[in-house]
Amino acid sequence: MAGDLFFAANVQAKSGPKASNRPLASEASPDVFSLREIEVARLVARGRASKEIASDLDLSMRTGEKHRANVTDKISVCEVPSLVRSCQQNGLS
Repeated sequence: MAGDLFFAANVQAKSGPKASNRPLASEASPDVFSLREIEVARLVARGRASKEIASDLDLSMRTGEKHRANVTDKISVCEVPSLVRSCQQNGLS
Protein backbone atom coordinates (compact mmCIF):
# COMPACT_ATOMS: atom_id res chain seq x y z
CA MET A 1 0.00 0.00 0.00
CA ALA A 2 2.93 2.36 0.47
CA GLY A 3 2.97 4.94 -2.26
CA ASP A 4 -0.75 4.57 -3.07
CA LEU A 5 -2.82 7.71 -3.52
CA PHE A 6 -5.85 8.40 -1.35
CA PHE A 7 -8.67 10.77 -2.26
CA ALA A 8 -11.49 12.22 -0.21
CA ALA A 9 -14.95 11.17 -1.39
CA ASN A 10 -15.79 14.60 -2.82
CA VAL A 11 -12.54 14.70 -4.83
CA GLN A 12 -12.96 11.16 -6.05
CA ALA A 13 -16.53 11.86 -7.18
CA LYS A 14 -15.37 14.84 -9.26
CA SER A 15 -12.38 13.07 -10.80
CA GLY A 16 -14.39 10.63 -12.88
CA PRO A 17 -13.96 6.93 -13.61
CA LYS A 18 -10.16 6.95 -14.05
CA ALA A 19 -9.59 7.56 -10.34
CA SER A 20 -12.48 5.41 -9.11
CA ASN A 21 -10.19 2.48 -8.29
CA ARG A 22 -8.18 4.54 -5.78
CA PRO A 23 -9.05 4.24 -2.08
CA LEU A 24 -10.77 7.02 -0.16
CA ALA A 25 -9.03 8.91 2.64
CA SER A 26 -11.34 7.20 5.12
CA GLU A 27 -9.97 3.83 3.91
CA ALA A 28 -6.35 4.72 4.71
CA SER A 29 -5.05 2.40 7.38
CA PRO A 30 -2.31 3.08 9.90
CA ASP A 31 0.07 0.71 8.10
CA VAL A 32 0.62 3.31 5.34
CA PHE A 33 2.22 5.62 7.90
CA SER A 34 5.59 5.45 9.64
CA LEU A 35 5.51 5.04 13.41
CA ARG A 36 6.54 8.67 13.87
CA GLU A 37 3.77 9.85 11.50
CA ILE A 38 1.25 7.91 13.58
CA GLU A 39 2.54 9.55 16.76
CA VAL A 40 2.30 13.00 15.19
CA ALA A 41 -1.18 12.30 13.76
CA ARG A 42 -2.43 11.17 17.17
CA LEU A 43 -1.13 14.33 18.81
CA VAL A 44 -2.68 16.54 16.10
CA ALA A 45 -5.99 14.71 16.57
CA ARG A 46 -5.77 15.48 20.30
CA GLY A 47 -5.45 19.18 19.55
CA ARG A 48 -1.71 19.62 20.12
CA ALA A 49 0.04 22.49 18.33
CA SER A 50 3.20 21.98 16.28
CA LYS A 51 5.38 23.43 19.01
CA GLU A 52 3.84 21.10 21.61
CA ILE A 53 4.22 18.08 19.34
CA ALA A 54 7.87 18.89 18.74
CA SER A 55 8.47 19.23 22.47
CA ASP A 56 6.53 16.04 23.33
CA LEU A 57 8.44 13.95 20.78
CA ASP A 58 11.81 15.68 21.22
CA LEU A 59 11.86 16.88 17.60
CA SER A 60 12.57 20.19 15.95
CA MET A 61 9.38 22.02 15.09
CA ARG A 62 10.24 21.73 11.38
CA THR A 63 10.60 17.94 11.63
CA GLY A 64 7.24 17.65 13.40
CA GLU A 65 5.62 19.81 10.73
CA LYS A 66 7.18 17.63 8.01
CA HIS A 67 5.72 14.48 9.59
CA ARG A 68 2.32 16.17 9.73
CA ALA A 69 2.67 17.22 6.08
CA ASN A 70 3.52 13.62 5.14
CA VAL A 71 0.35 12.40 6.84
CA THR A 72 -1.84 15.01 5.18
CA ASP A 73 -0.30 14.18 1.80
CA LYS A 74 -0.87 10.45 2.28
CA ILE A 75 -4.55 10.93 3.05
CA SER A 76 -5.08 13.88 0.69
CA VAL A 77 -6.36 16.44 3.15
CA CYS A 78 -5.42 20.09 3.33
CA GLU A 79 -6.77 21.35 6.64
CA VAL A 80 -6.20 20.34 10.24
CA PRO A 81 -9.93 19.66 10.88
CA SER A 82 -9.97 17.18 7.98
CA LEU A 83 -6.82 15.55 9.33
CA VAL A 84 -8.36 15.29 12.80
CA ARG A 85 -11.58 13.79 11.41
CA SER A 86 -9.66 11.24 9.33
CA CYS A 87 -7.50 10.28 12.31
CA GLN A 88 -10.58 9.78 14.46
CA GLN A 89 -12.29 7.69 11.77
CA ASN A 90 -9.21 5.48 11.50
CA GLY A 91 -8.63 5.03 15.22
CA LEU A 92 -5.54 7.24 15.42
CA SER A 93 -6.85 9.64 18.04
